[in-house]
Amino acid sequence: MVISISALKGFLLEEALSKLLENSGYTLINKDVLNYRDRYPEFISQGNGLNIKARGGTHQADVLGQFPISIPFNYPVRLFVEAKFRRNKTGIDVVRSGIGILTDLNANYQTIDLNGDELLIQRFNYQYAIFSTSGFSENAIKLAIAYKITLIDLRGREYCDLLRTIDAIAQELRLVLSVDRISLNEVREYIRYKLFDNRIINESM
Repeated sequence: MVISISALKGFLLEEALSKLLENSGYTLINKDVLNYRDRYPEFISQGNGLNIKARGGTHQADVLGQFPISIPFNYPVRLFVEAKFRRNKTGIDVVRSGIGILTDLNANYQTIDLNGDELLIQRFNYQYAIFSTSGFSENAIKLAIAYKITLIDLRGREYCDLLRTIDAIAQELRLVLSVDRISLNEVREYIRYKLFDNRIINESM
């Protein structure tokens, strides 16, 4: 199958944001947590990658990070990131979706049975951030402020070099990866481990 430039740019933006979170102190969470199902029962693997089980359903994050330092007397913080690489402004529908996902994640709790005794599994305080290369509509901004969804507009001058680099790499990858029988997941793995070398979640967490 032919991988589109827009798909490659989206993958590259997600990986760049992964590094941004990591450099900001977050520990990245990826599919390797599936090797520790007894410690991370909230994660499952589906067709679109690593998913988090919430109260009403499962949700796939473009990037997910956990902050290693917890606020005293509060749940540990996890940041759920959505990346939008598009021409048109990101609209209110994306923010609405984020509100629903955030509410569902924070409403979830699970227990496990150990010899007949139930044990409450660790809960987290999920936060939600949307990064957009095309900015946001006015209604999207208003709704996000009302529900504490963080919006990051990547049109600023400080992000120009990043977006130009993503475009250049996408063009190069398009030539390298334009072969038959290559899946989007294989492309993602190539980008993740060959270009950015992301680390997995720390086992000590």
